[in-house]
Amino acid sequence: MLNKRLILIVDDNQINRKVLSNILKDKYRLIQAENGQEALDILSDRKGEVSAIFLDLTMPVMDGYEFLKVRQRDEELLSIPVLVQTQKEGVDAEIRCLKDGASDFLTKPYNPQLLLHRLENIITLRENKSFIAVVQHDTLTGLYNTEGFYVKAEEIIKNNPDKQFSIICGDINQFKIITQIYGESASDEVLQFVANVLRKVLGPDALIARFSADRFQALIDYQIDAVAVGKQIEELLQESEISNILRVQLGVYTMDKSKDNSVRMMCDYSRMPIKVIKGQYGKTVAFFNKTDYEKVIKEQRIVSQMDSSLKNREFVVYFQPKIEVESGKLIGAESLVRWIHPEDGFMNPGLFIPMFEKNGFITKLDKYVWEETCRHQRMWIDQGYKVVPISVNVSRNDIYSDDLVGFFKSLIAKYRLPASLLHLEITETAYTQGQDKLIAIIKELSALGFYVEMDDFGSGYSSLNMLSEVPVDMLKLDMVFMMNRAKSTSKKSIIHLVMGIAGELDLDVIAEGVETLEDVNYLKTVGCRFAQGYFYERPIPDKEFVKLLTKAEDVIPCTVKHITFSPNGTTLKAGSYLAKKLGNETLYNVTLKDDRSQTIVAEKDELVLISFPAYAGRIPSLFANFLKQKVELNGAKVIFMVSYGNREFDDCLVEGYDIVEELGGSVIGATSVVTQHCYTDKVGTDHPNEDDFNVLHEFSQVALGRMDSNKVKLDLPGNRPYRDGVKITEPYYMPVKDKDKCVECGICEDVCPTKAMTTKDPSECIHCCACMNACEAGALSMKDERHLNTVKKLEANCQKIKETKYY
Repeated sequence: MLNKRLILIVDDNQINRKVLSNILKDKYRLIQAENGQEALDILSDRKGEVSAIFLDLTMPVMDGYEFLKVRQRDEELLSIPVLVQTQKEGVDAEIRCLKDGASDFLTKPYNPQLLLHRLENIITLRENKSFIAVVQHDTLTGLYNTEGFYVKAEEIIKNNPDKQFSIICGDINQFKIITQIYGESASDEVLQFVANVLRKVLGPDALIARFSADRFQALIDYQIDAVAVGKQIEELLQESEISNILRVQLGVYTMDKSKDNSVRMMCDYSRMPIKVIKGQYGKTVAFFNKTDYEKVIKEQRIVSQMDSSLKNREFVVYFQPKIEVESGKLIGAESLVRWIHPEDGFMNPGLFIPMFEKNGFITKLDKYVWEETCRHQRMWIDQGYKVVPISVNVSRNDIYSDDLVGFFKSLIAKYRLPASLLHLEITETAYTQGQDKLIAIIKELSALGFYVEMDDFGSGYSSLNMLSEVPVDMLKLDMVFMMNRAKSTSKKSIIHLVMGIAGELDLDVIAEGVETLEDVNYLKTVGCRFAQGYFYERPIPDKEFVKLLTKAEDVIPCTVKHITFSPNGTTLKAGSYLAKKLGNETLYNVTLKDDRSQTIVAEKDELVLISFPAYAGRIPSLFANFLKQKVELNGAKVIFMVSYGNREFDDCLVEGYDIVEELGGSVIGATSVVTQHCYTDKVGTDHPNEDDFNVLHEFSQVALGRMDSNKVKLDLPGNRPYRDGVKITEPYYMPVKDKDKCVECGICEDVCPTKAMTTKDPSECIHCCACMNACEAGALSMKDERHLNTVKKLEANCQKIKETKYY
């Protein structure tokens, strides 16, 4: 029963209603009304159920003609077919009814078979039209969908050959953000709200469609003022609960009758002007023009070719030199990308870089530039050039890409470069969002030895407080401050202010955009040491830049992992001094009993400096266990530095050498720190002989394969154990207590200058050898050949390195 269609019979004559009911009752469900008004009352609740209406024309209260007029004003009633019953009204009445929307006529008396066939045909036709309407409409907004719009618009244009139309594209700004903030349900309500606004503003004659999530299209008469339409829409949007962020921008394309463009193409044209004004506050309406069209087409062509061009290495790295202002010496360079297109030639970076920043391709391109920069550095080193640090740009997009730190670590490992040769330029605007993550990443990069520059300083909104928190090494003064400097007192003041801030924070400053000798002289007066700009050199290709490099005379800075086992200030200070002399320091300050510290992982092409106080040699189990549990050497080269004197230097070296060998590393050098506790020719200083450091530096280069052994003098005074200034060449005695021999004569207590033996406090012992010399039983005088064996191993290791050819 419920599957039968519902038919409404509207007739004041009960006999007529009875006749129709008898004909229809077997195939249809029926409801009846005695006049037009009663029919409207029934339909107000059930018009979605009614499949057809039989209508008499002559009735009291509301006749059939009036019913048809009221029906015309209701879209849902219009979709229900009406069969008018006639007998003597004549042709004029039929024409009038057809004009008002009647579907067909039935002549009394009824022919049952004819009536049933006509009714079935009309219902089928109506249902087919309804199906098409559903298919062509957007279910959320009730507007046409994309394909429905194309079909209907083509039909309207074809049926009105003398009329000119415009197509409007409406785009909701930041619709994804609205969805993220308020959720999908709220975003659906926004779309429905915008659809109703468009209906209200454009009127009933406009053809409107929803194309995608946040894009609408409309076909209107070209004479309608699109700017006025934009203002009306903007005003109505203020009624929204999210009016603070809800913005709709319009693009307008007016038909050109001289061109046979499809509706699909014209919709694309109407969308193009929006791309031009996208993100511009206050810009609501934009009109299509040929210039914008050509620009968009060019952009689309660039985007379509970017991946293949990267694969084909059409992107080329250029280098712009950085200069020391006073001397004119080359101190570095900035790596900049250029696109050499096979057809278009040299492409302006100002065209493709902003585009890549918008679509996210910039991250992929940046990684390519970083690797190309490292590849060139390695190539120049292999060719024997003295390389300089080169800075690469790191955008805000890069900061939030996956594992930025890991990528840079893999680069310098792959090309065997110290981190100090790769400077990272991070634009100031990147510091204004996600500060916590940015600061954490920069600290991690800085700890690895990378040098960080804040690019375009002065153009963003970074705070002085942030400068004090972020480990930035250099400020790069935005070139805009160099322009028209002579005419601008405020720009001069800003430059002085920047120099003052940098001085207070102990930061270097480099000025970019230096174009004249006047600029250079001005920088000298304000104390800016470094500069970059066309006055010195434009960005140049690698073949030209390499001519500015000289053949290597100095060693290349190492990447040094410095592990210091001491809370003591002297050990830490001296170890850092040596580490920085050797190269770029990554410091791990731990204690021997620190079980919570991280595992320290070294690589084959890194240098490890282990600095510790002499007392560590007297607690070998702790020292050994910590190294074994917390240090992974992976074939790394090791240098030992012992504080608190030469008297314990050899003891610690023996213990440390064995452990390093066990962990798969190799000791290539050793030195000791001179302190006030030991007798030497440098009492009270906090680092050993400078010549020792320099030799260790060069020796580490050869050991790591960074330099040919023929290019340095490997005289190694700092790599041989000494005892009281005398080289160890034979077995000797060391002060190690042997309890089995001790007769407890009390002599130790009497001769100990610090009374450490009396108080039993080893921390007070200065290891002056008084106990060893005075001990009658020899308990403190054990002969030990381990020291000499260690010396022989170390010197054999050094000799092997000297004989190795790395290039």
